[in-house]
Amino acid sequence: MTAVATRGDCSTRSGSAARRALARWLPPSEDARWHYLSYFLPLLELRVPVSVLRGPAGQSGRLATMLVAGAESETGYLPERFFNAIPQRELLARAPVWQLPKLLARLEPAADLVVARVDRHFAARFAPADYLAVPDWVSSRLALPVDVALLARGSRSVAEDLRRMRRYPTVVEVSHDEADFAHFYHGVYVPYIRSRFGSAAYVRSILALRRAFARGGILWLRRNGARVAGDLFERHGDTLNLLALGIASGDLGLRREGLLSRLYVALMTHGAREGCRHLNLGGSRPSLRDGVLRYKAKWGAILDVPREPLYWWLVRWKRLDGAVAEFLSRTPLIFRDGNALSGLAFCANGAPEAGAAPEDLRRLWIGGLRRLCVVTHTVTRPPACLPAVRVIDHDAVREGGPRALYRALAATEEP
Repeated sequence: MTAVATRGDCSTRSGSAARRALARWLPPSEDARWHYLSYFLPLLELRVPVSVLRGPAGQSGRLATMLVAGAESETGYLPERFFNAIPQRELLARAPVWQLPKLLARLEPAADLVVARVDRHFAARFAPADYLAVPDWVSSRLALPVDVALLARGSRSVAEDLRRMRRYPTVVEVSHDEADFAHFYHGVYVPYIRSRFGSAAYVRSILALRRAFARGGILWLRRNGARVAGDLFERHGDTLNLLALGIASGDLGLRREGLLSRLYVALMTHGAREGCRHLNLGGSRPSLRDGVLRYKAKWGAILDVPREPLYWWLVRWKRLDGAVAEFLSRTPLIFRDGNALSGLAFCANGAPEAGAAPEDLRRLWIGGLRRLCVVTHTVTRPPACLPAVRVIDHDAVREGGPRALYRALAATEEP
């Protein structure tokens, strides 16, 4: 299918561009300015476009409908994982953000899934029990020092990365030279991010990274005298923040030589040598199957909630079945659970072993979760090695949306 152009899309571009520019200008570290500047975000999009998307979803290709609130340029993440082809898009309204909860409630019966991407201040206007609040990005961190050899004994993936690092050796150097910053940004970071993520690439502004560079530096990897990869970091107290990384000229083929793993290990070593206690590895998408998040998790990273995200995805469904169930099976979401983060996954085929097998659950689990909620057709006792897993009967949450899910979770906590 092809996307349908909708009238009025152009009128939102200036506001969206201004909002994206401000979000990229916001300090990338734990900075007091972040809290105050975030209050400007609601002023840049007081009227939110509301669209309906229709198309084939999941492996079955069944036709499904999603109601989306937010600019098209900013709301691609969840629709891309819900549909298996480009959906048709129809603009329904452009509503004041304070009227959004009532409008979505009125339009909800016609949609399988409702998602609204709103800033952190207006997110509070939605009834928490009625929506699953999913952060736009999640942060992860490592405790330093890291025993890489111990990790390799417990992870074949880490062990293979270390073998590639030995097969393709590099020399590590740290630079604080301003001239190196320009080369890193234009010749390493931006080409890599655009090659790796394409239209979904999130490129930090050169101004934000230059300010961070002044409080940190660039860690380079050299091979045969040439700089082949690097990452930019800053220090904030006892934490080293990884803010950007890349491979020279965006050559994705060099990833097979273990350059990204070498960057991670070198930064762990540098941070420990400088007396840092934590390494902040930056943001990842809010799914337990996100490739970037899983890559960080294999090095021992855990979820971190250092501050309120700028934006939230507010997610709601009328039936946890069909296309919605397939979506949560392929894209288990990380959501706000009180003052912590939890995971929600669906066991699509209903087999008991698929919902509670320790290996399957370990592949989804990441440290820092309050609990992992697994919805399945057959309730089984969660494995003793993962006490924070909550197995929920699908029949109990099939109807009632997120509110039914929260009731079922509360029941699992009863003595």
